[in-house]
Amino acid sequence: DVCCPGSDASSYDSFLIPGNHLPPMTWDEARNYCRSSFTDLASVRNISEHNEILSLLSANTWFGLYRHPWSRWSDLTPTNFTNWNYGQPDNSGSTISSCALVSPASGTWFEANCGETHYFICQDFRSRRKRLNLKFQSEADLTDPSTQQQLLEQVQRL
Repeated sequence: DVCCPGSDASSYDSFLIPGNHLPPMTWDEARNYCRSSFTDLASVRNISEHNEILSLLSANTWFGLYRHPWSRWSDLTPTNFTNWNYGQPDNSGSTISSCALVSPASGTWFEANCGETHYFICQDFRSRRKRLNLKFQSEADLTDPSTQQQLLEQVQRL
């Protein structure tokens, strides 16, 4: 698998394109694969994520948008950002058979039948971690629960 982490260390997400060992899949097969191996099909929440995904693609690719009526991603979060091609979605398919493809050639989204097979992009949510090296210059007892609670509160504000 090729992993393409976010642009900075505080990014919670990674977008992943499964390796060449996998054939193109239907939207449902792709969603099931992403859910079993990562988190879900990719959701695009803003232009920055859209551009990051586009930079990884070489062919029309499934991502996590489907007709319901285009109001939420496969992870059930609301759709607040879209980048449809002109005239899209045309809503020509039935409610249960319309999913979205992203085209690297145009940089826009198209409606397609969910039963078609295409490559796909997954998303993996990562926990944000920070490593802190602390040096204490205090007479405080670090084993005291109230001192530990105060330290924890200060670290959480970082």
